[in-house]
Amino acid sequence: MPPSNSTKPLAHAHAIHVTQQLQFEKHQVQQQLELDESRLHFFTNISHELRTPLTLITGPLETIITKLTDGVLKDQAQLAKRNADRLLQLVNQLLDLRKLQAGKLQLQLTDDDIIRFINGIVTSLQSAAEQKQLNLLSDDLVRSR
Repeated sequence: MPPSNSTKPLAHAHAIHVTQQLQFEKHQVQQQLELDESRLHFFTNISHELRTPLTLITGPLETIITKLTDGVLKDQAQLAKRNADRLLQLVNQLLDLRKLQAGKLQLQLTDDDIIRFINGIVTSLQSAAEQKQLNLLSDDLVRSR
């Protein structure tokens, strides 16, 4: 049975509603893409601003570490250097994310020593844990394989 004239306006109204909904969703996706781009641009700019001072911190720390004879001070300077290096690595990762999005960088999988990685994190958190009187346990750091 062919549709009656009374159902045509209803079908037309539904089609208009669907079209408006699709336009709205397309607009939302576009806004989200623009917001993501703005965030990435912001983090890229911040990363560039952080990278130079971090580099200027790590250089003198290396010199200080080589000249220190007091074991406690040397350990603290090495901790500061490791943390500055870690922060510099994070900044570089943010910049790499921008390159990746622009298609100028390809991901490369690498094998790495997860135990050394975890030990480095535990070691860098040890001082903060001690200051807060927390026991940071990691099974003798993480035992080597």
